[in-house]
Amino acid sequence: MKFFFVLFLFSTAALAETDPLSHKKGFVFGMGAAVSTYTFPADYDGLAKKDLDDKTTQYGGTLQLGYDQILFQRLLLGVRTEGFIVDSLGMGNKENNKLIGKTRATNLLLRVGGIIHVRTFDVVGDPAPMTLEIFTEAGTTSGHRSFSKKYFSGTDQYIDNLEEEFQGQVLSAGLCLTTLRGAYLEVKAQRTSVSHTRQKFTGLKIENGGAAVSTDRITNEEKNFTTFLMVVGHHF
Repeated sequence: MKFFFVLFLFSTAALAETDPLSHKKGFVFGMGAAVSTYTFPADYDGLAKKDLDDKTTQYGGTLQLGYDQILFQRLLLGVRTEGFIVDSLGMGNKENNKLIGKTRATNLLLRVGGIIHVRTFDVVGDPAPMTLEIFTEAGTTSGHRSFSKKYFSGTDQYIDNLEEEFQGQVLSAGLCLTTLRGAYLEVKAQRTSVSHTRQKFTGLKIENGGAAVSTDRITNEEKNFTTFLMVVGHHF
């Protein structure tokens, strides 16, 4: 029995030496940060429209699960499911011009990447080789947005609340640096193209000192957005 155990350990070590990309295969788990941009679809045509700030940057976290497979020692094929929650946090808002909100999304992505071997060294000068992956992703997304827009300017007033469910397509491009132990750092830019949406607005507006008008409406206006993600994780 001891002989077979030693033989198993020797075979495993030999396989690891002949398969330098073994750390890139298998299941993936990662967590990180996300930054997203969004333009609020304000229904306002007052004289002070040019002063209405309808853009916001949102910050939050992301969770990533996936599986990778290597082909021909240079090509990576993978699948990712990831979710992120970002919030405007009220940053950059003025007292008379506020836009706050939250976006939540879940993506299912297919990944194709090319692998480059990178020679690096640790703090004591010993070799610490890594792999650099340049990849693209494509897939589907679904999510929810919740926003509140308030704007006051002289005799003008605009208050609008948005609840939205959306689905669409996602395209991503990025870089992933992985150590021989399987730890990785990934950065990517992601473009979400909304193809199906249902937006419900509630609120009111006063334009140019006129009467108050309800902004309640249900629309299907598509609003695409961009998200930047940085993820740290491990291959198992």
